[in-house]
Amino acid sequence: MLLTRGIMSLWPCPICLVSRNDLWDTSKSYCRQTSKESQAVINAVRKKETFEEREELLKEQVLRLIENAFWAVAFTCVHRALSHDHCHFNHGGLWSCHLWVELQKYVVTLGRAQVLQVDNRFEDFPCWRNLRHPNQVIGVTFTDSSVHEDISKMDMYAALEVHTGQYNRGGETYGSSVHSTHEELELSQTAHDDIYSTTLRLKVPHCNYNTKPNKQMHRPLKDWYLNWTNFKNVAEQILRIDHWLLVADDIGRRISDFDEYLQRKSDSDGEDDDALDDENTDIGPGADSISTLDPSQHVRMGSRQAPQTFCSIENAHKTQVEFTNFRIKLNAFLNTFLPACNILLPNGRRIHLQSDDTVTEYRFLRVNYESLVDWKQYTNYLQCNPQFFNTPRFDWVFIRTQNGVILGRLVFLFQCAIGNDILSLALVHPFDAPTGPRPRQDKQLNFLRVHAQPCAKAKFFSVQSIICGALLVQDSGSNPLDYFVVDTIDTDMFLCVREMHQQAGHPVRI
Repeated sequence: MLLTRGIMSLWPCPICLVSRNDLWDTSKSYCRQTSKESQAVINAVRKKETFEEREELLKEQVLRLIENAFWAVAFTCVHRALSHDHCHFNHGGLWSCHLWVELQKYVVTLGRAQVLQVDNRFEDFPCWRNLRHPNQVIGVTFTDSSVHEDISKMDMYAALEVHTGQYNRGGETYGSSVHSTHEELELSQTAHDDIYSTTLRLKVPHCNYNTKPNKQMHRPLKDWYLNWTNFKNVAEQILRIDHWLLVADDIGRRISDFDEYLQRKSDSDGEDDDALDDENTDIGPGADSISTLDPSQHVRMGSRQAPQTFCSIENAHKTQVEFTNFRIKLNAFLNTFLPACNILLPNGRRIHLQSDDTVTEYRFLRVNYESLVDWKQYTNYLQCNPQFFNTPRFDWVFIRTQNGVILGRLVFLFQCAIGNDILSLALVHPFDAPTGPRPRQDKQLNFLRVHAQPCAKAKFFSVQSIICGALLVQDSGSNPLDYFVVDTIDTDMFLCVREMHQQAGHPVRI
């Protein structure tokens, strides 16, 4: 885009004229390049008579003797249009080329057993939507920046023993092994902060200047190259394929719009207003006798199973302590929960569900929540499934209670009919047991540690009390009931964990 000599030249910066030998000195400011000045240099070079004179002047300005097509665009400076790309600077640069390389070197020196253990920890890391789990992660040397981003999110928790020095080699730890690159990393971080703050100040909508969204285009391009080309004159063939797909997409959209137009016209001609009102209020058979107590779109359950009796549920889960006295505990919960929500008990009498009464199990939960970052609505897709792609998966959630926000793991999602109402409930294993004195490791690394209650203390909650999903990873230490809340998944999770730190009275370092 700039037609410069690249990052390996004597003046590698595409924004300002700074010598390669002066990149370390961030205390100085250098003059910025502009398209107008570049165009003037090219015009001056063309007036030189010999090749040596032209090349000497071009090297001074880190340019090539090519006229940039963007110069023809009025009121445009290509150098000002460039922005900081944190995808390739952070995950594809600072992480993949420095921190990750040092971690790989250190783990390999510990021996094959430790390499295998770290690989297994990454592979067994709990699943989360759009979080990839590379196999044999210590052997990953060349991959996409987005994969490096996922590895960096899991690294501190999956390779905790390496970072905290629990494995040491003659007194040397991972921290000391990267000490030699500390100054270089500190310089990169200082430059990052300066460039990022400048870009953010000049171009507030910074999300438009990240190359991460373009990563999604890699897969279709690879498929076109492998399946639709003859590996010769590839550019022309890919452009032709892209044109075909755009035309097909346009035709499909026009057909859909025409079908929608005909449907609306048919509805308006064939039905009067009363019929339309009846259609909008009728939600199916028995709609006038059964209503739902979850009318909002905050949560929605899916993957519906066949109705089951309480007797069959307790027999099917008789090896799980959480389901002991399932029906009796549910009766006690409903007799307390409904009056607290100002909901009248059926016929004014206490609820006594019988063993042959039925409930409907669900194995999927979609939770809409408001982001703490930009106040927009986002969605978590949570599983409560004993056979999710042949593997049990029971996700964690943030739950709002009368005593504050707690964490819990989904055990059983179901709907239960009480009188004329349908209740959407969840059996949750709470993670709100006291954790005791906070370890020094947690203070230094800003970890939020939670302790699981005994399985027998599983509780019922309304699905409406679920705030959003959460990701927890088991502490590899001695206590199997201790878990860490992973706050590196996204910014929302980071802010939620920070709020819980503040509620617990922990000093917040970030």
